[in-house]
Amino acid sequence: MAGRLALLLSVIALVLSWQAYRRTGGTIPGIDQPLSQAWDGAVAGGEAAQARARLLARRTEIETRQDVQKVRDEITGMRQRLESTYEGAGDGVRQRWQAADQALAGLQERLDQGGAQAEQALDQALDRLRDIRGSDETEVQPEKTEP
Repeated sequence: MAGRLALLLSVIALVLSWQAYRRTGGTIPGIDQPLSQAWDGAVAGGEAAQARARLLARRTEIETRQDVQKVRDEITGMRQRLESTYEGAGDGVRQRWQAADQALAGLQERLDQGGAQAEQALDQALDRLRDIRGSDETEVQPEKTEP
């Protein structure tokens, strides 16, 4: 958690520094798109991490079928936030988000059953949320400039 916060603060500092540099008349060709996509990626990764943390906090309730409707409503909210976060993502990230969404839908279906089936669905959803970012986080290839 602290590492993600440090990363987010570093990205903010980088963006502010870059804006100050541009204000003085300097430009860095081709940096606009990668920076904005990196920022979007950091925000999106944070949303998936928050969803994982909320599910982990609800593990006991899911396994014992306590407050099923409250948990179901919270998962619906997670799915909606993740959808709005990842709607503009690249193909690879979007496919992983859809896999996570399907796992969350499966968890919602198994909430009433509780026990091992709900625990298995929860573990699958947690795995999919962890893997949502994958290796092609921003899916941006930097432009090559010739000197």
